[in-house]
Amino acid sequence: MTSILRRWLWGLGIALTGIAFWLLASGARRSVFFALLVPPLFALFAYGRVRLYRQVSEALVRREQIVLLAAGMLCDAIMAAQLVTARGGAPGWLNVGPLAWLGPVWFSAHGLALLGYAVLGLLRAPLRPWRWWQARRAEAAPDPTSEVPELDRRTFLRQAGAFGAAAPFALSLSGVPLSYDFRVEERELRIPGLPPELDGLRVAHLSDIHVGGAMDRDRLLRVAALTNAARPDLVLHTGDFLTHRAGDFDAPLYDALAAIGAPHGQWACLGNHDFDDPERFT
Repeated sequence: MTSILRRWLWGLGIALTGIAFWLLASGARRSVFFALLVPPLFALFAYGRVRLYRQVSEALVRREQIVLLAAGMLCDAIMAAQLVTARGGAPGWLNVGPLAWLGPVWFSAHGLALLGYAVLGLLRAPLRPWRWWQARRAEAAPDPTSEVPELDRRTFLRQAGAFGAAAPFALSLSGVPLSYDFRVEERELRIPGLPPELDGLRVAHLSDIHVGGAMDRDRLLRVAALTNAARPDLVLHTGDFLTHRAGDFDAPLYDALAAIGAPHGQWACLGNHDFDDPERFT
């Protein structure tokens, strides 16, 4: 099964790379980062994907392995389709509603798994000579009484491995419902040399709105209401107003920003996501 997964990921990676450079050649401005980042990022994703699948499938029977493989390939395909439609300017129906989370969670979970493997590899590196020496000793003088405990140990390790493999997905999903649990956090900033006239100035800081998908008009208006309730003198935005979608997804953003009031206005810089902006955005 692992060999099938490898071939699938190779084919998917080549297809995504080809589409990225085709979009770039066709003049799609939003595809520049897509073309540059897809090959290395997908290679890292694929490595984490294969290792996680291999670790989980060891604890499953063949029928379960097939189901896991098919479900994973479907998630791969949806993630790739979301990436292509968002970056290519096509209607992003896959990026709407709960389905919009599937691709990001699928990718980030395997990214976390890859990070975990890297950290474990670094921690285990100093122990490799000792483990090699222990293995050589065991080969030279096998213990006939250790066969049954070793089987129990392998079963335990397989179960623990399957549990550990689920951890990245739990971590990736843990932030999803909290992403829209808006709260106002007030802090007093003490700035040496601040002119006395600015003492007591109330500044609201908003960032990473990412309008589109689940970040809809109602939630944006909720953000505007919370901001107004904080009575800011000045509003600062530090980018990433947009997300990678096409169409009129950004329309609710302007209504929400227009509803925010501050005596000294709203000031903003752009984020990396905002460089794909529609012409009306700036």
